[in-house]
Amino acid sequence: MPKHIQVRIRIAAIIILAALALSVFAGCSAINDPVVVKVGDVSMKLSDYTLYYNNYYMYVYYGLYDVSTKEGREKFQDVVFDALKSDAVKLYMARQEGITLTEEELKECEDEAAKTMDNIVDNYKSSVDSNIKGELAILAEARRLAEADMKSNGYTYDSYYAEVLVNAQDGAKIEKHMQQIYDTVSVTDDEVKEWYDETLKTQKEEFDDKPEEYAKTYTTYAQGSGVRPLYIPEGYKRAKHILIKDGDKAEETLKKVQQAIEAGDKTFDELIEEYGEDGGMKSEPYKSEGYPISEANKGDYHEEFSEAALKLEKVGDISEPVKTKSGTHIIMLSEIVETETLELNSELEEEIHEYMLTEAQKEKYEEILKGWLDDAPVTEYRQRIRRIGVA
Repeated sequence: MPKHIQVRIRIAAIIILAALALSVFAGCSAINDPVVVKVGDVSMKLSDYTLYYNNYYMYVYYGLYDVSTKEGREKFQDVVFDALKSDAVKLYMARQEGITLTEEELKECEDEAAKTMDNIVDNYKSSVDSNIKGELAILAEARRLAEADMKSNGYTYDSYYAEVLVNAQDGAKIEKHMQQIYDTVSVTDDEVKEWYDETLKTQKEEFDDKPEEYAKTYTTYAQGSGVRPLYIPEGYKRAKHILIKDGDKAEETLKKVQQAIEAGDKTFDELIEEYGEDGGMKSEPYKSEGYPISEANKGDYHEEFSEAALKLEKVGDISEPVKTKSGTHIIMLSEIVETETLELNSELEEEIHEYMLTEAQKEKYEEILKGWLDDAPVTEYRQRIRRIGVA
């Protein structure tokens, strides 16, 4: 199992449905919820900022920002504020362009808002008195608790729902406007062929010189970014494994797996599905292919895992149990990878086209957004966010 799984955090560039739901827990009420940024007729409040702050705090957890000092905290606050401002500008421009929703789209927003309200109530079930029994009674009490919190923050259930619905509709308008801009972008077959030729040349030179770069490119592709590597250098194998995490039943589970392997009644893939606790092994392309491993990239994995995997010689060979910090692994060699150059067939053309189109659409939208941010009538109340995140 890779040690260096990349952190790719995508914060949605729309008004998030649950803003009002989280604002209750953040202590921002309808009464004490000042505007922090205004763009024309669009106002974003402290509760909106607090939600964004909570979402972006993942960056702090992963060490990308240091908020232990006033300077560091304010730098992070400003990053979040700029993201909120950007979304406010997007909504303002959608309104300026007269973006409206169809009856079907409005119905989808109503369904999303209703689902959000149901989720809010569901979150209160854990707070229901254990003496209350029966699903309907528990649900009724959870709603009562939710409504009590809403009331203490200046809302009724219906006014809360109305806010959530407006947020859903605003988000849909932003998405619709964005899609209209995306639809103006295209990629030709010649551009796909040119990208293929240039990328293949670059990868051959890079991967032959530094074979570990193949694994990095493959990992990026596996995580949903980019195109699969066009060239595979020498020396790679692929390995699948059953991970059993440490715990009270770990030994019992390990025995079941070993007995099942010996009996041969189930395939290794079936045993991964039944017993494996590494989510990567249950997701494509790792599910079908296994993890790429070689002498060049063995540092991407626990040392004990790499050593055992690289010792396997024939496809289908299975290791003895291997202990690492992640738990106990049983490893199978799933493929000995031959050096290969991917031909530009129709499937690969489609994959490259989709990637290039997505990148071109993002670039186009970011370029337009930059102009909006320069020209839109923005009024900032940045000082009002400074208390967020202060212990």
